Amino acid sequence: MLPDELFAVWAPETSPWSAWAKPALFIHIPSFIEEIPLGSQIELPELSWAPSASDRYAIILELPGASSIFTGLAFAARGFRPIPLFNTTPGKNAVVSVDEIVRGLILGASQLYGSALAADAPPVFLLDSLRLSAGTPLQPGVYDNRWMVFPQDFPSANILLSKGISKVLVVRHERTELPSDLPHVLLRWQEAGLIVYSKDAMTSGPPTPLSIARPKWYRAAWQRALVMLRLRPNSAGGFGAVVPDPSSGYGIG
Repeated sequence: MLPDELFAVWAPETSPWSAWAKPALFIHIPSFIEEIPLGSQIELPELSWAPSASDRYAIILELPGASSIFTGLAFAARGFRPIPLFNTTPGKNAVVSVDEIVRGLILGASQLYGSALAADAPPVFLLDSLRLSAGTPLQPGVYDNRWMVFPQDFPSANILLSKGISKVLVVRHERTELPSDLPHVLLRWQEAGLIVYSKDAMTSGPPTPLSIARPKWYRAAWQRALVMLRLRPNSAGGFGAVVPDPSSGYGIG
């Protein structure tokens, strides 16, 4: 499949949530397709604890790398529509490794293709919990593809409520703290009346209510601009650019 065809599998026109899917990684799919052996299979996690689509939750998967994709596909088997929000790009000496995410999107498309998900299937948003982790030191010559999410990257509370969704479940490894960006989204939803729960992906226990502390610069008009100063937007979309030598000045994408 071509990149736009793969993207259409993950973000079909029939789904109201496709407007929030991010195309940045799909542009780079051709360079990865030949690396995947024919007949490759995906092992999906067991989700006996998870709600069904009829429970009308919106799910956020705050999980590392491709495990977010595979868990999203397991939710798809329960009637949810997986929506990839990976807003980054691959590159040589990348700070955040995304190669396995791209391969997961390719393999996942073959599983989603032709699936009978309902047009109004509730969303499961796919994130990489390592998106702000600098696996490589930020020095000149490395590819800084760290990225963040903003409230505009998700449907508003009013849109969710209009679709009959009043509960949100964040699936994560609870031994780690929420990243600095996600509370800006969750607290807005909570203040609008949505109930937010958290679930440890490593245990079989039930979800628990999530207490969300007010993040720094919450609802500040200049919060996004301040954050963007720390990241490197890519001119083709998403985030990712080479860290310049100090003598050459700062450049983007």
